[in-house]
Amino acid sequence: MTNLNETHNLTAMGHTAKAVANYVLDLSEREGVEITPLKLQKMVYIAHGWHLAIRGQPLVTDEYAEAWDHGPVFPSLYYEIREFGKKPITRRAPDLILYDDGSAKLETPGLEDADQIMGAVQIL
Repeated sequence: MTNLNETHNLTAMGHTAKAVANYVLDLSEREGVEITPLKLQKMVYIAHGWHLAIRGQPLVTDEYAEAWDHGPVFPSLYYEIREFGKKPITRRAPDLILYDDGSAKLETPGLEDADQIMGAVQIL
């Protein structure tokens, strides 16, 4: 069995909403639980809130959650997974990584040292 702590890149300084979402999707896949876009948005938001309350630092640092009709939404994550509608998500959310030399690469962000958010996600 793959150790999720070894396959994700989580640092103390915060993460993208997509990286946290990918971690939640990996956990749900391991547990055999299907996640819809609405549920994923809420889980990322709750993990972010728990991390902020327990550690005093935001978990998601690339954007703010917005108040939408059906609850909190991280816009970049919404636009990445909206194609699934009310159906379970079947892939991870990629990010465009821009380098100092002007090059770019499409990568799937993840988290490492996941103990930082494991407690918050397990509560969900």
